[in-house]
Amino acid sequence: MNPIVVHGGGLQIGKMLERLQIESSFVDGLRITDKATIEVVEMVLSGSINKAIVGAINKIGGNTILEKRNKIKKKIIAQRKRLHNKAMAA
Repeated sequence: MNPIVVHGGGLQIGKMLERLQIESSFVDGLRITDKATIEVVEMVLSGSINKAIVGAINKIGGNTILEKRNKIKKKIIAQRKRLHNKAMAA
């Protein structure tokens, strides 16, 4: 069996954005991610979060690989989410 760990990191991302004085916006509990924010997200997740998870799994006997990838070049197909907050829907 080869499980895949999918994780968050919102708290750490929020702290780093605050430290860098980049304002976060949320609508209906979802972070609005602009170009500056996505750069911080990539930095936090590919840096400290992934390393901590891999270290913890390896410490208890797991055999993990920390995969470093350049920016993913696949297309993401998405639909616009209808927001309840009319002010942000414009």
